[in-house]
Parts: sequence; structure tokens; C-alpha cells
Amino acid sequence: MVNDNYLINWELVLKLDEIHEFLRYEDLKNLSFCSKEVYFKARPLLLSQVYLSSDLFADNLTVSDGNSVDTSDNDNETDLSKKVLESTKSIINYVTSVNIKYSNKLLKNPIDYISKINNLASLTFYHRKTTLKLDELNLVLSTLKHLRVLKLINISINSKSGETDSSLYFPNSLVKLVISQCYWPQHNKLLRENAASLPDLGPYSQLSSIKLVNLKWFEYYSIDQHLNYNPLPTILLNSPKLNTLSADAFYLTQSCFELISKSKSLRSIEIKDLSGDIFSPDYTNNDQIYSTIDTLKYTFVYKLTQSQSNLEKFLLKFPNLTRLTLPFTQKLVQALKHTLHQLINLKTLTIQNLSTEKGALNLNFNNYSVEGLTFEGFKVSQVKLKDLESWKGLKWVEFKCKTANEIDIVSEYNNVIKSDLSKLDFGESWRLIEYLECIRLYKV
Repeated sequence: MVNDNYLINWELVLKLDEIHEFLRYEDLKNLSFCSKEVYFKARPLLLSQVYLSSDLFADNLTVSDGNSVDTSDNDNETDLSKKVLESTKSIINYVTSVNIKYSNKLLKNPIDYISKINNLASLTFYHRKTTLKLDELNLVLSTLKHLRVLKLINISINSKSGETDSSLYFPNSLVKLVISQCYWPQHNKLLRENAASLPDLGPYSQLSSIKLVNLKWFEYYSIDQHLNYNPLPTILLNSPKLNTLSADAFYLTQSCFELISKSKSLRSIEIKDLSGDIFSPDYTNNDQIYSTIDTLKYTFVYKLTQSQSNLEKFLLKFPNLTRLTLPFTQKLVQALKHTLHQLINLKTLTIQNLSTEKGALNLNFNNYSVEGLTFEGFKVSQVKLKDLESWKGLKWVEFKCKTANEIDIVSEYNNVIKSDLSKLDFGESWRLIEYLECIRLYKV
């Protein structure tokens, strides 16, 4: 029986990460309108994130006569920037996270907006059309005393022509730092002309002289692997609290793995190895063991010239794994079988269909430790639930879409999985539950 005198604190409920897994942003917004009390309590959470897109503003903001803004006119360009600031003025005290996609002609300077936010904790710049000036970016980063998350994704950063010592500023308050597919036109031009004129870390040279003592998460991916910017060794050396590392295998040199083997804080690693670099004996025929790592996501493209035994050797260097994600191909079944047999602490396994595998998966072998098994990008017809009877510790099986960020695609995938599962006769041994991001079967 429900106690009518017991009042639910929705503000606290909505701040729980677990709740967000079940509610989309629209769900949260709709829930906030059920009463004034809930609305005002949920308001800070709903207004804490802002997405600024110059394309969006250009499509929706109008000048005083009701016509669309002409972004080719400099006066209107200034007017557009003012409208951006004015339109978000009322919520500025609630904002803690800002995500910006813009081009110079459509949004004059996003730095003007960012500098007005006193409580900014998370800042993201993204999209290939986004171009920033290094001096302006450094100026605002140096003033953000509470910034915990910085993400620079697929953007261009311009420094002054001819400068060789210009470096990106990194606040020591950062807990999470993501640098992915960024382009530095001036640095790259200088490097091609005279590599000796640039510091080893190029635009990231500040990392060699500071310690990011609060950093727990670092991601690094580059569009120019031939350029010698590799901040990973410095990050591993100067970030004593680093917990999660995600990077291209190209940058995970042997010296990086040596530092990983000595780390006391690192728990999770994600590696994208599209060239098969880590299959090399150089990475497997050594005595290094990565005992602190409990989570490994290793994405690679398997080639016939690569040795399955090297894959086994590499994975077994992580003896304390509890979560493992790997791409799946039938050619690696034996390697997977042998590896799982020895990873006795493994609880969760995710296998990805990166090579559009169409045949049925051969998983009819004994396993006693894995409790959760995720099939990412696979069809129901490729999985024989009967094969999983030999997985004695298994508690749930999950089907998950590869493109997790596209809501419509995920929804369509989930509907197909549900429909296909409804045609199977698995009696009362499995119970189906639909989540926003996946379809899960629980073993009864």
C-alpha cells in the first residue's frame, strides 16, 4: 500500500543517473509539466545543458521585420550574436554544460557567450565547420575555474601565422579531456616545412610542463597520424588519478604500455586498432602485465596475416578483466574460447559485428564466469540461445544497435529485434525487457 503522506523528492530522483537511462529529454520535459512543484524542482536539471548551433540560430532567429537573418551582412552577423546572448540570458545561472557547433559567418564568437557563464563545468566544441582562434580559446579556458570536462571534436584551431610555441591551455581542474580529430592548420604547415622548429607535442606542448592532478578520463584520436603529436606518454606520466584511457593504437607505443603496467589508478582502456598494430609480437612477447585494468574495449580489423595466438597473448596480459568488448568474426572463435576460459574474473562480454558478419555465431562452448552477454549489431537469427545453455553463469543476453547515438535508428533496430524474438519459442526460461538503448533477455 502506498503511503499518501510520503512525498517523493523529484529533484533528487531526476538527478539519479539510473533514471536517465529510462527517460529521454522529452520525457523529462513532459514530466516537469505535471505540476508546478515538479516543474520548479526539475528546472535546474532541464536547463543545465545548452546546445548552440549557428545553423539552428540562422534558421530560427529573425530580425525586427520578421524576415530571416541575412548572415552575409556584417551588421546582421553582429545582431545574430547579440540574439544568441539575449535568448539564453534568462537561464544563464542554471547552465553548467555548453555544446557548440558553429561557423564564423553564422555565429561571430561563441567565446562571448561562454565568458558569461559562471558555473560552467562542461564545454564541448564539435563539427568540422567549427573553427576557433587559439588565443581566444586559451583566454576563456584560463578563466573557467570550475571546468571539469573539455571536449574538442573534429574542429579546426588556428594560431597566428609563424608561431611555433603556441600551445593549447589546459585548466588543472579538468577531470575529463577529449581531443578527437582536431586540425591545426598553422602547426601542421610548419611541421611539414621544418619539423625541428616545433616542440615534440606541437599544440599540446603545455602537457609536458604541467600535471593534471584531477584528470581521470583522457581520449585522443587524430586525423594526422603521420604528424608527431603524441601526448599519451605525458598524460600517463603526469596524471596520477587517470582512470580511463581511450586512443588509437598508433599512439599506444611500447613506452605507453610500460607506463600502463606501472599505473596504480588506471582501470579502463579503449583501443582502436584498425591497422592491427598491437597484433605485432613487439607488443605480446614481453613480460608486462596490466593488472589494474578491469575494462577493455579493443576494436580492431582482423586480417588473415595476423596471428590469433598474438591476440590471445595480448588479451591475457589483462588477467583481472571484468568487462571486455571485442569485434567478432568466425575466424577468431577458437581464440575467443581459449581467452574466455582463462579470464576467470570476466563478468560482462560484448561482441561487435563490425565486419557485417551474416552467419550464425558459433558460441557452443563452456563458460562459467560471464554473467552478461551483449550482441552489438547482430540479428536474432545469428544467435542460437540453445548454444548459451553451456554458459553456466549467464544471467542476461542483450541485443544492442551499433549506432547508439541515433535515436530513430536505435528504435527501428529494437523493433526488429522484438519482432524476431516474439517468433521464437524459448518458453519460460527467458524474460524480455525493452530499454531505450537495447533489448535484454533475462534468464529465469
